[in-house]
Amino acid sequence: KSEEEKEMEKEEKNLVRGTKKQKIDETKEEIKQEPVTPVENFLKKRVTRRMLLPPEPDKDPELKEDVDEKK
Repeated sequence: KSEEEKEMEKEEKNLVRGTKKQKIDETKEEIKQEPVTPVENFLKKRVTRRMLLPPEPDKDPELKEDVDEKK
């Protein structure tokens, strides 16, 4: 094998190793971010859903007040 081929193989191995390490780190991060209790989990989902959905003033009394004030 030429020196160049050896170098390329080394690079490739390092890349693969790097990607694996990164994946492991990402998984660790996700685990850290996981909510601890079912209640937290529920609240987190609810907040996320609320951020995704457009506000509905009819269903949310607080929002309704805001809408009334803006008029």
